[in-house]
Amino acid sequence: MKISRGSLSFSRLKKEDPPGACDRTRQRVDELTNLIKARMEPVSIIDILVDVDKLTGFLDMFETVGYKEAMTREEKATRLIATLLCYGCNIGPTQTERSTGISASSILYIRRRYCSEENLLKALGFLSDCQHQTWLASAYGDGTGFITDGTMYSAPKRSMHTMPHFRYSKGRGVISYPLVSDQYVALITQAIPCSQYEARGRPAKRWHRERCLKHYPNKNPTFHC
Repeated sequence: MKISRGSLSFSRLKKEDPPGACDRTRQRVDELTNLIKARMEPVSIIDILVDVDKLTGFLDMFETVGYKEAMTREEKATRLIATLLCYGCNIGPTQTERSTGISASSILYIRRRYCSEENLLKALGFLSDCQHQTWLASAYGDGTGFITDGTMYSAPKRSMHTMPHFRYSKGRGVISYPLVSDQYVALITQAIPCSQYEARGRPAKRWHRERCLKHYPNKNPTFHC
């Protein structure tokens, strides 16, 4: 702890080995790490999205903002998966075109016509409901609680939404405000200005409360911030 430029600041703690660590413990950790890597081979994100759609049909939640649907289900699914990969991984339409073969203009069209905020929230809620029905989710928790915490990320200084935060010394940035269910599902993530940390988190809490009450009408969701 020190005083710098008239304000109180805290230095980061240095990484130390846990108490009682020994060579045998490190060896067992390495063996477990290698075993997990051997059993969990790398899988393409596109393959995961295709398999999840086959199991749940979540791509049907993305409805057009127009009056009619001109594409087939297969063509729509192909372009939607490329669009989700593009903006979910933040690689941009041009790079996605090089990776998937789907033109950048098609990706921009799908985003404009199908990826509205309403459709994204619908798909998020649908996948959350599907995961809630699995046996593994019930082993983690009953889905009535969630935990949340804000993390600051640096952003261009010219942006209108960037500003300093009293808890961080990174300069200007924005706060990422995720809500994670007790079933280990990232329900929703908001990027909010540093000055509106609590105020902007309330809509997300109401959204999660509605999702919980859908499955547990007689229980009150719990929140841990």
